[in-house]
Amino acid sequence: MRLWRIPGRWANVGVWNAEDASRLHEAILSLPLFPWLDVTVTPLAMHPSDPSPTGRVS
Repeated sequence: MRLWRIPGRWANVGVWNAEDASRLHEAILSLPLFPWLDVTVTPLAMHPSDPSPTGRVS
């Protein structure tokens, strides 16, 4: 997971990687502050120009 703070707001943006929607749902539900969170999920797809996890372009 990667997490960014939105300046000037009490808000964050997180990028999560999950096997499927059910796993993501389980992870979000397990967060201690979940009852007070406003969660929006936006599915993303890999971009062909994204560097590989090793930092090299494949």
